[in-house]
This record gives sequence, structure tokens and C-alpha cells, in this order.
Amino acid sequence: YEMKNLVEIFLRENYLDAELLNLKNVKDLCLITCRVDTNILKNMDCFTNLTKLCLMNVNLKSIPKTIYNLTKLTELNLNDNNIKKVSSKIKNLIKKLK
Repeated sequence: YEMKNLVEIFLRENYLDAELLNLKNVKDLCLITCRVDTNILKNMDCFTNLTKLCLMNVNLKSIPKTIYNLTKLTELNLNDNNIKKVSSKIKNLIKKLK
């Protein structure tokens, strides 16, 4: 990706590989019905400026641990996933969200 200063990403029905992790300035990330490389989910905390995160219908079974480390996150949408496991850290995350 050549767009290092990109701050908003909205994608639907795409495949995303770990190259997305190079876009560190992203503040608003919305992925709907996308196939997401597991390395992205394992390294979500590299998006240190992320305030809005939408991972709708991306086949999540649990909330990625790295989401709990996103200190600027104020909005989170995980609709239409198959989440069966939630960490006790969810309480702290919910407090930060609007």
C-alpha cells in the first residue's frame, strides 16, 4: 500500500492481507464481509490512532486480544460474527466506548 497517511478505510467483500498493517495512521477502519488475514487480527494494536473499528461479518469466533489494547478506541462494531468467547477485559473496553 502506498497510502501511508490514509486515515479512513471502508471495505466490503474484500480479502485483506497483512499489508494493511502498514497503514498505521488509520483512525476509522470498517471491514464488512471481508476475509481478514489472521495476522491483522493478531496485530490490531499497531493501529494506535484507531478510534472507530467495525469488523462486521468477518467470521470472528472471539474478540481479538489486541483490540483490548486500542487505547483511543471509542466505537466498536462486531455485529454478525459468531463470537462465543469474551474475555473479562470486556468490562474495561466497554467503559472506553461511547
